[in-house]
Amino acid sequence: MYSFGARKDEMRGVTQGELVAGCLRQGIEAPVIESAVGELRELLLYLHSSGGRLRMDTIPSLTKLIEESVAAVATDDATARVQETLAGLLKNASTAVLWPDHPGRIPDGRREFLLAYLSLEWAERAPSECEAEARTLVTSKSGVERGGVRRFRNGLGFAVPQKSYADQSRALARRVLALEVLRRKAKAGQVQVSGGQLDELDEKLRTAIKDLEGTCRGMYAQVLLPVRGKEAGEPVGFRTVELGTLAATGGDLHARVLDLLKKQVFGEITADRFVELVGTGGPDGPAFVGMTEALDAFFVFLERPKMRSDAPLLLALAEAVAARKLGYVPSARVDSDRLVPGEGVRARFGTRHDPDEFVGEDGAYIMSAPLAASLATPTKGADVVVGAAGSPSPSGVADLQSQLPMVDVKPVPKGTSATRYVLRAAVDRRNFIKLSQALGQLYSLSASMDVRIEVDARQPSGFDPVKLRNTVQEPLTEANIDHEGVPSRD
Repeated sequence: MYSFGARKDEMRGVTQGELVAGCLRQGIEAPVIESAVGELRELLLYLHSSGGRLRMDTIPSLTKLIEESVAAVATDDATARVQETLAGLLKNASTAVLWPDHPGRIPDGRREFLLAYLSLEWAERAPSECEAEARTLVTSKSGVERGGVRRFRNGLGFAVPQKSYADQSRALARRVLALEVLRRKAKAGQVQVSGGQLDELDEKLRTAIKDLEGTCRGMYAQVLLPVRGKEAGEPVGFRTVELGTLAATGGDLHARVLDLLKKQVFGEITADRFVELVGTGGPDGPAFVGMTEALDAFFVFLERPKMRSDAPLLLALAEAVAARKLGYVPSARVDSDRLVPGEGVRARFGTRHDPDEFVGEDGAYIMSAPLAASLATPTKGADVVVGAAGSPSPSGVADLQSQLPMVDVKPVPKGTSATRYVLRAAVDRRNFIKLSQALGQLYSLSASMDVRIEVDARQPSGFDPVKLRNTVQEPLTEANIDHEGVPSRD
């Protein structure tokens, strides 16, 4: 009744407060009426809202225009908009694979746990059908190459969409696309709307985009993880992990899902557990194993614990080497079942290194402790005369053997007293600083010390004579250090 009258301006109609006051009855409270008005504003095709007032009119409202625009959106376009929204949520997730349509879309050979977010069609499938389809993705490397078999089966998981969220996301995507089209038409003058209606259209679009993003966040509440199959002839089974609504609690979607999987996909491993799984520490295990083979095994075999990446494996290896539970050699070859380090290569055993120093390239090997101990002890090279057995060793020199494997520390016979330390060592560039530090400690402990150094430095492209004179020869001359440099050509 408020909509009728002679007035044609924005004062026609009624405020929501006036409407609620006029409809109050015994037993009907104001919030109930306000809720009803809110729903009617989304349903009635000829209910208008402008200037803070509601009125009925003979021309269609935004609701009518939006409804017609939504009906014109194709299902494929709505599905594509859902995928686009998910891609935005996962744009910084390097280990997320969005909607793989065949096995070749999922990389193989990366030492990282990859989580495939499955497309909306999976929400329509029964659990048994989902597992059968996921098994194909696990076992196959490519959907177009015959005979392609995936190796890294243990580094893979599948996030399955829920049907209710999949349906809701499509509906919201349709609404977003419809509102975007309607907004463009309104600004181009193809649809007649008032300024207030245009503002209302903008607000509806912002709300729809936010709702779509929220629905996409909550869509993946279940993850399938490949495990060793229990039935004969079925090599791959699945463990189902229910995430519930926790994945939709904001923040980085992929990081949140991985955090919820931390009890199934591990971000750390102890040195003892690493030694046990590598197998070289046991009495019946091999004496050595290739570094690449040892790391790959965690992502190949379904019996192994699933790891987020190889970073915790390298850290565990570094700790095991420092604790003398394993040894490592960066370059070696196998000769008649014997491990032979490359020329000039030192085995690492009982020494501390950063994890990134264990490169894991072909030719690197992990060794059992006994084998590492034998390879780390040189057969020639250096002599160090130390104090009587059981007496304290000078700080900095006591750890010289662990720092420089080429240095051999030999204690003098028990009952005698050593007054000299004679050191002969061959080192490369990587150990030169450690040798310098140890010599500095020895100097501070000695009453006198004579040092004679022979250096054979090489530069295939030839040394610059000016730089050699300015940076090497002249500083030595200024320090009154007797020296003789003999340039030569090999």
